[in-house]
Amino acid sequence: MLWSWQTTHLPVLMDILTLYPTPALLLGSLSAWLVVVLAYRLFVHPLSRFPGPKLAALTEYYGGYYDLIEDGGLLFQIERLHVKYGPIVRVGPNTLHFSDPQAFADIYTNGTTFAKSSLLYDSFFHSYESSHGYVDLHEARVRRGMLNPFFSRRAILKLRYVIQGKIDRLITRIKEYPKGRPIDLSFAFRSLTMEIITEYCFSASYDALEYPDFRHPLVVVFQELIQNFWLSKYFTTPMRLFASSPTWLLLKMNPGMLDYINMKQDLEDRIDRYIKDESALEAVEHETIFHHLILPRTKDGVIDRSLRPSRRSLVDEAFSLLGAGSDTVGNTSCIATLYALSNPDICRKVKEELRQAWPDPETVPELTVLEQLPYLTAFIKESLRFSHGVVTPLPRVVGPSDTRIGGVLVPAGTVVEMSCVLIHKNPEIFKDPETFNPDRWLTPESKDLETYLVPFSRGPRMCLGINLAWCELYLILGSVFRRLDFELYDTSIEDFKDFKEIFVPVWKGSMKVTVKQ
Repeated sequence: MLWSWQTTHLPVLMDILTLYPTPALLLGSLSAWLVVVLAYRLFVHPLSRFPGPKLAALTEYYGGYYDLIEDGGLLFQIERLHVKYGPIVRVGPNTLHFSDPQAFADIYTNGTTFAKSSLLYDSFFHSYESSHGYVDLHEARVRRGMLNPFFSRRAILKLRYVIQGKIDRLITRIKEYPKGRPIDLSFAFRSLTMEIITEYCFSASYDALEYPDFRHPLVVVFQELIQNFWLSKYFTTPMRLFASSPTWLLLKMNPGMLDYINMKQDLEDRIDRYIKDESALEAVEHETIFHHLILPRTKDGVIDRSLRPSRRSLVDEAFSLLGAGSDTVGNTSCIATLYALSNPDICRKVKEELRQAWPDPETVPELTVLEQLPYLTAFIKESLRFSHGVVTPLPRVVGPSDTRIGGVLVPAGTVVEMSCVLIHKNPEIFKDPETFNPDRWLTPESKDLETYLVPFSRGPRMCLGINLAWCELYLILGSVFRRLDFELYDTSIEDFKDFKEIFVPVWKGSMKVTVKQ
């Protein structure tokens, strides 16, 4: 078909371009414009003095190749580029990536005036108008101010029973497994964290812990959706159109989307109900994000409905929290369990410390007691270092003026970024970085290491739910290692050595265990 078109129509098209100068001029103008743009990026652009691949200087699709064709391989290519070019590499026409730890602080902590770059954040079209998705600094600051009280330590201690109740249900479900039957903890922990975040934030449960083998369709579809993340970045408009397709069409293309669509509809129905009748919030079992967003308060504690977000923004915020609250804690719980079960000495130390502090495993653990356990705390910190959190470099736009980053003056308007993986694996900070060693956090020098543990990022745009995440990790890992006795099943550390960089790390292995009776 293509050959036929070329032999019959292409000569005619060439004749037209020859006989009528307008199309030829148009084509020539476009070609000339392209040459000028490429030459500018390569030789004149303010970033032309920075080292990096020529192709990366010419087009954003240099990164697109590694994200899409190499299946989440850009981060590892950037690591190789730093070995070749040094601590600053030009990885896009207007983007610099850094490897110097000081640069991380300059970008995310000191760069309080830096906005997020839409190059990445437009990809989150289900959380575009949310505390996570807002590019504008003022909008983000206002929204975080509304939600901060809900994620404060005081609020978390008040709702700790919500978290513990879900953990207790997971423990019960695992104990019901027949002897020797493998359990996929990758799905079990994600089912748990999804149940925790939906109950905590929305007072809603989708029974993810009740599904056979913990493979609830919602958990499965979220794992599938994350695989499409890079398509959303490089083909944003088509993916937005796909996401806004009629329900019947979405289900025809992917029947597994049914539970996802039902959950979205449930959240939208809740929001509509609260907007229509504010008194409906009084019937909710406990405080939720909607109490803070539907009835926002001023600093003086006075309700000001003029601050209420739009319906679209309320839905986006709900989905933003749902996504952020499921992955990091689930991944960290898997990594922690894997390395403890692979090292009897680590496992013994965790269990012994828990046994002494929590003599009766049938009682409810006190969060404040668990937080005081030095080895458990060190174990969690090392698990966070190995699981990283968000691994994709988070881009920020330098401004409003030129700024010194990593000791180098960077022009305003430049997109700057750095992956936390380059911090967590830096041998100058963490001795033997590829070795899982909780003891590194128990030395007098460990206070200096705290600065470089950044799974939740740093600065004004750091993870909103950091307090909740720490609470979950103490209660989950404390309960699992005090109440259960696992052994690995057809799983090894080698299965989790490599991951795909798809915003969060996606490991190629599956974390399976059996329960010792």
